[in-house]
Amino acid sequence: MTTRPTTIAGVGLALRPPRAEDADALGQLVGDVDRSHDVVADWVRRWERDGFGSWVVAVEDEPVGFVGVRPREDDIALTVRSTPAVAADGRARAALRLAVADAIEWLPDVPLRLRVAEDDPTTCAVAESSGLVHVPEDDHEARGTRWQVLESPYVRTFTSLPPRARRSLVDLWVRVNDAGGAVGFVAGAPREDVEAEVERREDGLASGHLRGVGLMTPAGDLVGAAFLRTPTTPLQAHIRSVESVMVDPQRRGASLGRHLMAGVHRAARDEGVEILTLDYRDGVGLGQFYAKVGYTEVGRQPGVIRVAPGDDRDSVLLWRRLAETPAPDQTGAPEEPERR
Repeated sequence: MTTRPTTIAGVGLALRPPRAEDADALGQLVGDVDRSHDVVADWVRRWERDGFGSWVVAVEDEPVGFVGVRPREDDIALTVRSTPAVAADGRARAALRLAVADAIEWLPDVPLRLRVAEDDPTTCAVAESSGLVHVPEDDHEARGTRWQVLESPYVRTFTSLPPRARRSLVDLWVRVNDAGGAVGFVAGAPREDVEAEVERREDGLASGHLRGVGLMTPAGDLVGAAFLRTPTTPLQAHIRSVESVMVDPQRRGASLGRHLMAGVHRAARDEGVEILTLDYRDGVGLGQFYAKVGYTEVGRQPGVIRVAPGDDRDSVLLWRRLAETPAPDQTGAPEEPERR
C-alpha cells in the first residue's frame, strides 16, 4: 500500500512534521514566542487528525523555518518563513518547492494559495520561483495591509483533446522542441510533424491505451504535459510508461517539471498503478532531474538515437516503484528537464 511520506529531504534541508519543542524557535521567527506554543500545538493536532499539515523546515533536525499548509473551505493556504540565512541561500525557495509538489501529488485537489504583502518582494520572488502565479483579481486589503495573492499550477488528466486543448498542446510541444527539448523530434521540426504526432496521441487516448496529464496555470494555460501509456498485456496491468514529458521553456526556473511529475504520480496512483517506467534521450541533465523525483536507471541502449550526423545519443530506461519514497536529493539537480 502506498502511503504519503512524512519527511521530505532536499539539498541541505528537510521538511518534517512539527513537534512541541519547535515552538520557541518558530516563535522567534515570527516575533511571538508566547503564541507560538498554541500554534505549534494546533499544527501537531492537525497532523495527527489529517495526516498532513504545516511543515517544519529543518537543518540537521533543527528548525530554521516553516511552510504553513492550512486547509480552508475551498483552498489550501500556504505561508513560508525562515531565518535570514536560509532565505538568502535559496533553501526557503527549495522548501516551498518541495511543499507545493507534495501538495500537488498528495493533498486534496483544491487551489494552493499564498498571500504576500505588497511591500514584500522577497517572499513574492520565492513564491514565483516555486511555480506560483500572481492572480490580481484576488488581491485585497486586510488590517491595513495590501496583499497580493499567488496560486500554484494545478494538474488535470485528459482522455480526449477538444480543439482548443489540441492547439495548446501543439503550441507547447513546438515551443519545447524549438528550445531543444528531447520530445521526439530534432530542433526546428515543422509544426505539421508535431500536429501529426498529436493526432497519433489522440488515437491512443480514444483507444484507452494513453492517458494525458496536463499542468495548468490558474488561468487555465497549459504549461506542462505528459502521457501515461498502458501496456497491452494483462501481465503488466500494474505498470505504466511515462512518455513525452515537457514543460514550457518560457517558464523555466519555476519548478514546473517537479510539479508536473508530482501530477503524473498522482494520476498513476489514482489508477492503482504500482510501477512507472520512462525512457529519455541522454544528453544534458535529464538523469539528474529524474533521479530527484525518484527514478532509477535500469538500462541503456548506446547510440540508438541519432540527433544529427555524428551526434548519436543513448536511450536510457528508468524505473520507479510508486510505493517507495524518493531518496534524499543531494545533487542540486534542476527542477525541470534540461534543454538538449
